[in-house]
Amino acid sequence: MTRLMFFLPAVAVALLGCAASQPAVQPLPYEADLYPLAQTRDGVTVAIDEIRSPQRAERYFGADLLKEGLLPVHVVVSNHGKQRLAVKSLDVLASHGKEVIDALPLEALLAAVAGQHRAHVRSSLEGTIFKAAVLAPGETYRGTVFFSAPPAKGAADRFLALLSPNPESGRKVRVGLTNLDTNERLLFGPFPLAADTARAASRTSY
Repeated sequence: MTRLMFFLPAVAVALLGCAASQPAVQPLPYEADLYPLAQTRDGVTVAIDEIRSPQRAERYFGADLLKEGLLPVHVVVSNHGKQRLAVKSLDVLASHGKEVIDALPLEALLAAVAGQHRAHVRSSLEGTIFKAAVLAPGETYRGTVFFSAPPAKGAADRFLALLSPNPESGRKVRVGLTNLDTNERLLFGPFPLAADTARAASRTSY
């Protein structure tokens, strides 16, 4: 009986640990033209999906990345044309005015979530991060790029933004592709990103 009393709590802890390490859910395999932010050129559609909800971040990556100041942006490329396309992470670029905002490498992401079941999150991030790929006609590629969340705005900043809204002042994402048959560059965007910070997004349900 004494051994059983010590054994049961150990089992409970182990079960809780397993529950906390359940695999993250992969984003649904929608075609790019179904997303609200999408553009089509020469039979190719590119879309972005800015993941601002902590609930969605937890579901897709196994950690609240927004809480750590990270902004995931899901990029979807659907090749409905006849050409072969090359995509790579360096061709997904964010900007704020004339300022270039580089995507964060995997090492920086892992350091940011080091305390949130690191081994489990590592697997989720490695599985979803945007990589180089070649798309044949009829194929779709999906990957996620990660940016630092913009700094938090105070009440005064939000009030001034309401008085003088400027749609050109926010952050934007451009996506470049290469037609491997002609070596032509195809550019998509700019796609606007929401001005909300990670902390503001944490108050929004999805």
